[in-house]
Amino acid sequence: MLAAFADGRPPNAAFDAFVRDDPHLAASMLRSMRSAALGVRGPKSVEHALNVLGRDAVMEQLVGVTAHLLGEAAHDAELSVIALRRARTCERVGAALDGAPHPRARTLAGLLSVLEFALGVPPAVLVERMTLPGVLQDALLDRREPLGALLDLVDAMEYGWWEDLRSRCRRLGVSPSMVGQAWLAAWRSARDELAFSRADAL
Repeated sequence: MLAAFADGRPPNAAFDAFVRDDPHLAASMLRSMRSAALGVRGPKSVEHALNVLGRDAVMEQLVGVTAHLLGEAAHDAELSVIALRRARTCERVGAALDGAPHPRARTLAGLLSVLEFALGVPPAVLVERMTLPGVLQDALLDRREPLGALLDLVDAMEYGWWEDLRSRCRRLGVSPSMVGQAWLAAWRSARDELAFSRADAL
């Protein structure tokens, strides 16, 4: 569903039905929206949240919920943080790049980049099973387009490949220090956004 709107199109009634009609997803959405870390209290249902907050705000909440569910699928809460950190890093660094796709596509690329670890399924199989725009397919497989190059940069930062990081920064026209600052801000954001999942575990 996130991929369907990755080009920036406004969410529609199909999005409403998706987040409302899946009980597990709806429960996770409500926990997220009620969390103190997000400063949003009181939605009685996803339908109520859609009416009060609007579809764009609920879609933004779905990013954190998706990261949480990826960690849940892997039985590894740390993977939730990694997924959301990668998504937020892609958002921040991508904003400085020429030709980078819509922020939603950058966010989703970060989430998708950990999907193979969450599900234990190779990227080629994931692409076959999912309906993804071409830019996201490339990001998962070949990484020939700017979004793929951005993920390569995030990989270098995440794995501590410092020489590769410097090389990839030069190629994209950004500084390693900027990438490091974006990564740190993304880590803090991911930690705060996922506070609701930590609260559930207590």
